[in-house]
Amino acid sequence: MVACKKHWVERCWREGIMPSRPPKNWLLFYFLSKKRRNLLINPRSEDGLNGWESVGGDTWMCYKRQLINLRKDGYGPALMDDIQPDIKISDWYAPNSNGQSCYEILVELLDQNKKPINVFHPEPVNIEQGNDQQSCQVSHVFKAYGPGVRFICFTHGMIDTGNWAGSHGIQAINSSVEICPEKE
Repeated sequence: MVACKKHWVERCWREGIMPSRPPKNWLLFYFLSKKRRNLLINPRSEDGLNGWESVGGDTWMCYKRQLINLRKDGYGPALMDDIQPDIKISDWYAPNSNGQSCYEILVELLDQNKKPINVFHPEPVNIEQGNDQQSCQVSHVFKAYGPGVRFICFTHGMIDTGNWAGSHGIQAINSSVEICPEKE
């Protein structure tokens, strides 16, 4: 076991993958570090609604959803059930001072039948007209969520609470869902 650990420690060092503290399992740390990426398609909306399902509203003034299939993304049942790596979600929203809006996020960890196992759903954020606030981040880390997670449903969006049309309101930008190599 010592030789195996030494191999993975050296490999991490050679490839510049260093943890903030020594992990319990260097092989697992290496594997998850190499695979770490944003699991959302088109997270910055650079390609319109590609990858997103619109849930009411028009264009980006709506709620949008993506369903992530963890097995298809390389995170199998054994990993998700036995190891239960942390799942970090993040979303940025930027208010538009020209209108009243409401931003909301809902992230669900789902089982194989797409039934919720764990949910992150903070209170909606209401933005009043004339607000000159900068971009804001919402983040959450799912920890020790239990076995059975097979999908992640990421839903976020904004609705115009005033009588504005078009691009007024809040813009949801730079969303992410990541499987973490270390406990966050």
